[in-house]
Amino acid sequence: MKRLFLILIVLLAAFPAMAQNEREAVDPTAFKVDVNHMNPLRFPSKVLTDSYSVEVRNDSVEVHLPYYGQRHSVSFNSDGLHFKEPITVQKLKTKNKKKAVVTDLTFRARHKGESYTFHFSVWGKSTASLDVKPDNGDVCSYSGDVVNE
Repeated sequence: MKRLFLILIVLLAAFPAMAQNEREAVDPTAFKVDVNHMNPLRFPSKVLTDSYSVEVRNDSVEVHLPYYGQRHSVSFNSDGLHFKEPITVQKLKTKNKKKAVVTDLTFRARHKGESYTFHFSVWGKSTASLDVKPDNGDVCSYSGDVVNE
């Protein structure tokens, strides 16, 4: 009984901190998402157990993601998406929802002759979803947790 009471107190103490993270907007020029789930267009969704992430810093993006999807070019890299490149054509929109501040960020990055479009939806400073669309391939969706540094 004491153990259950202690767990309940810890959860209740953590809840306001989680709610506060959703009411604050993420800095769109400096954040990192630890990706833990992927949903490819033509394949089953998958829980990711390795450490995958996407980090936006000022004018560049560092990407470490698996990729499953049909590609329409011969430049297919079966290792997934692993690169650090400058960001171009950036769009930013922030919405105040009832329970969270949602930041939508869209940008493009080029790597080895291929262009990728990234679209983030970040809820406060806690969770994020991401769509990555290569110009010559299927979109792949990801979700994960925002790392507060």
